[in-house]
Amino acid sequence: RRRWVEVYGWAVAILAAGLLASAGAAWWTWEDAEHHADLAFARMADRTARQVAIRFQMPLYGLNGAKGAFAAYPNIGRLGFRAYFLSRDMPREFQGVRGFGLIERVQRADLASFLARERIDAAPDFSIRHLGNTSHDDLMVVKYIETTRPNPLPYGLDLGSEPTRR
Repeated sequence: RRRWVEVYGWAVAILAAGLLASAGAAWWTWEDAEHHADLAFARMADRTARQVAIRFQMPLYGLNGAKGAFAAYPNIGRLGFRAYFLSRDMPREFQGVRGFGLIERVQRADLASFLARERIDAAPDFSIRHLGNTSHDDLMVVKYIETTRPNPLPYGLDLGSEPTRR
């Protein structure tokens, strides 16, 4: 019996040591993999955050460029607005942006003169369309718009007539 304990005792001790070493190695490997996964996730999250920030900044460049065009040429007009955005590669420069526009606040009392000016400015069929409530003293009219996709343009749309957009 003593011989059995001596022979198998060592075997059990070696087995236990091997199991402990294996468990330690497995734990270390798991921790190392977790650490690398956390680092990879943090890198991807940072890169994604930078890309999102850039995507939100890009339209500002287009808007600031249009603002500069209006500052340089206050009477730029519809054709000048269009020429500015046609000079840009909108799908490439402003990925995800559907278009740029100018909305003008127009007092209801000034509506007739506003319509006359717009019709003279290369839009002979310019008219006002409403989405809902027409009781406000002012309108928020889409005056100019350039889009990246072909769709019916909302020139003359009173965005202020819809409560959420107002």
